[in-house]
Amino acid sequence: VIAIMLNNPWARNYEKDDLKLAEAYTRAANWQMDAFDIKPPPESIKHLIMAANYYSKTADIIEKAKGLDSSDLINPLYGIVNANFKLVEPYGFVPNIDTFISGKLYPVLPSNFDSEFSNDAFPRNPYRALDFSPEHLSRIVQEEKYTFSLIQNAYKSGRNALIRILDLYEKNPSLSRVSFGYALTHMGDWYLRFYKRSYAIAHYQQAYQTLIASEYGYEAIQTLFSRPRSLGNFEYEPEFEFERHKVISAVELLDKEDDVLIDELVKELGDAKYALVEFNISRYGAVRNLSILASNPPDNVRFRRMARSTINSTPFRPKLEEGQPITTENVKMLYRFQ
Repeated sequence: VIAIMLNNPWARNYEKDDLKLAEAYTRAANWQMDAFDIKPPPESIKHLIMAANYYSKTADIIEKAKGLDSSDLINPLYGIVNANFKLVEPYGFVPNIDTFISGKLYPVLPSNFDSEFSNDAFPRNPYRALDFSPEHLSRIVQEEKYTFSLIQNAYKSGRNALIRILDLYEKNPSLSRVSFGYALTHMGDWYLRFYKRSYAIAHYQQAYQTLIASEYGYEAIQTLFSRPRSLGNFEYEPEFEFERHKVISAVELLDKEDDVLIDELVKELGDAKYALVEFNISRYGAVRNLSILASNPPDNVRFRRMARSTINSTPFRPKLEEGQPITTENVKMLYRFQ
């Protein structure tokens, strides 16, 4: 409803830099993100693209009202990052993003950003010209060349928003240095998602050094780097294949949790689809030597193959010791699937 209203004449009652209009766009973006969670693909993709668009409009208004360096831009920029993260989430690691960007594949989405911002140092997300018809969205998801184009645009849009966030922290030194450390970590997570490992590790190390020098930084380091972390949502505050099953939850089983407790967790799942697995995580966040210890349905070759494929393609933020990424062995997790 909010999205429809924003396209109606009443919106013209606001000036282009009216912060009340920015609030309306933010509510519309949040609604689109919620709608994504309840809609099946390919229709759900439309909601993420619209959300990124509305967050971008919010940022435009804040810039006009408060200036290019306003820290109020951080929230909508994180919204853009999160929407684009959800777009690429089903694909796990994306190791060939440079092939997409090099132009070897022709993009179906606009490869540039809005023309009015084409010379801006911080381009916005590129989705405003996208056709939202079901037929077009189905082709984007099902045909490889269109999917690659979607991933290319999502990568650039999320990366540019995160670069802008880091720039805002640099220009606003009064902002929390712990939050800056989280932002640097998120930048590393973004690069890791697209298999840019050296960029990812460099940002993790910069985050580690920033947090070491910050009050309460030790607690943040424990949260971020004391053990491998699967890449979750990108938030401002510190913490398809159609036939593939969606991961509903992933619970890390720590050393202190014995076999009795694991049995209790499995019993609680009842008839739900799950896989109890053990694996190593490399210093670059890749799953290695995965073993399926138990699953439901049991001894189902097709389900186990799907679970293995899904978990193997899941990136993890690696564990850091004294600022250096290390391999972590014998990570045990319980995945529940839809």
